[in-house]
Amino acid sequence: MREQAKYPKGHWMGIGICIGIGIGVPFGVILGKVMDNIPLGISMGPAIGVGIGCGIGAALEAKNKDKTRPLTEAEKKTRKIASILGVIFLSAGVLFFAYTLLNR
Repeated sequence: MREQAKYPKGHWMGIGICIGIGIGVPFGVILGKVMDNIPLGISMGPAIGVGIGCGIGAALEAKNKDKTRPLTEAEKKTRKIASILGVIFLSAGVLFFAYTLLNR
């Protein structure tokens, strides 16, 4: 019989956040339509989805606790680089948004 797959710690949280964003984006569009401000709804949808997804991910992590393993050194390094890149892109987006607002 084949041995059960072991997933790195945080795998199920990522799955939960993906599911939450999938739920939150349409909810945000509907919310934007109701508020008569579609851009605001589209921006709120993923934020709401991440909140929902964290709850789903935490439940999945707890349910699959026996199927997770600690991160390897390579996975830790990859996650650190991805986090740094994410912060850089987020900062660039905020700066671009502020620049466009100031130059109206």
